Amino acid sequence: MMIGESEVGSLQFETKNAGPLVAHLVVTIPASIGDRLYQEAIIILQKGCYTHGFSRGQTPSEYIARNFAVQLKHYMHDFCLNYFALPFLYKALRIHKLLVTGQPRVIEASVAPGKPIVFTFHMAQLENLPLKEWKYLPFKPPRRKRYKDLDRQAEQFIKVEQEFEKNAILNTVNVGDWVHLAIAPAGHDGIPLFGDHMESFWLKIGADEIDKELNAPIVGKKIGERLCIENESLQNHFCNRVYIPMPFIIVIQDVVHDTFFCFEQFKKCFRLKSKKEIVQKLIEVFSYQHDMSQRRSMAERSLALILAKNKFDIPHAICADQEEAVLHEVKYNPDYHVYRTQKDFQKKIEQLAKKQAAESLLLDHIMYSENIEPQYGDIRSYFNFLKRPRTKEFLYFNPPMTRLGGQESLLYQEEIALFSCREKTLNHIIHHLTRA
Repeated sequence: MMIGESEVGSLQFETKNAGPLVAHLVVTIPASIGDRLYQEAIIILQKGCYTHGFSRGQTPSEYIARNFAVQLKHYMHDFCLNYFALPFLYKALRIHKLLVTGQPRVIEASVAPGKPIVFTFHMAQLENLPLKEWKYLPFKPPRRKRYKDLDRQAEQFIKVEQEFEKNAILNTVNVGDWVHLAIAPAGHDGIPLFGDHMESFWLKIGADEIDKELNAPIVGKKIGERLCIENESLQNHFCNRVYIPMPFIIVIQDVVHDTFFCFEQFKKCFRLKSKKEIVQKLIEVFSYQHDMSQRRSMAERSLALILAKNKFDIPHAICADQEEAVLHEVKYNPDYHVYRTQKDFQKKIEQLAKKQAAESLLLDHIMYSENIEPQYGDIRSYFNFLKRPRTKEFLYFNPPMTRLGGQESLLYQEEIALFSCREKTLNHIIHHLTRA
């Protein structure tokens, strides 16, 4: 039995207020999807497992279902969570315009064959954020340094990157690139389990030895190529508690090449028309004062101005959730063990979490109220900025972590869409505050 796109599209989303500052977000997956996955997992286990009294491949499905019940339940839980529920949740947060912070955390899951699979997520939520008119606030942007050398640096940057672009091998995946992948689980016969449905992910093609297993089938492939592979690293992304060698269909949708910075994408992002405007915009990340780029300072001042004119308290529940996210990120810093020995370490974490929560809630509120939507080009621009240390300064928030256990991992396109749309909203704010 093959599941159609309509059944995959019938996932349901519901919000439940568990308190004044807490949202329980419920994602329900139709029973037909869980059952299809369950049945296919049994077939794959039948083909590969050795059981007492039966030849390989001859173990009855009833025996597999009874003796591997725990493993099958874990597989259904993890796969449905990571492949269906999370990308659906990220999209639902944006569509329903929910002001939430932190990472979604599963607090309850109902998983059983023959029944809908239900995940309940916890997130801190601010139901209302009163905001006064902000577009005409008096704003004094930071001035660039008047060194002539800055213009030369920007022009040299353009020259070097354009030379790299001339020599680039386009539309083919190489190490260092960001690759847009459409992924679908397939059955033992190589036929997609869920019809035409494919989820969208982005992957950074890492250069380390640990990345080779996941990269090997993809490197050297061209946009539009379709693969059917069994890959342990890919399987572990969706379920790392139970290994069931499910095949996957992968389609290479797009490549953002790391070998050069794309100025066409840069021009579209900031609506630039001439080389002079490109140089002027680049100077924002070449001009520094007090170890802060002009661009960073402009973003900081813009958000600080609006927050100062719209004073609102960030409740402790929201700050606590953001503190977890900050700590998780700081732990991956090589100097983490030095930082944590400082007396004011916890206070600094709390201050940073409060600042980040206020800024992200403000940006999300403006994004929703101004009906700013993420476009595919915004995602390409986002990865374009990540290519060079200088151009990363055009991004205000830290990007989502891509490495898990030292290995590059898949990122949900819907999650990247949210990150890119926040940056787009910040550009929208700066545009209005700085226009003469």
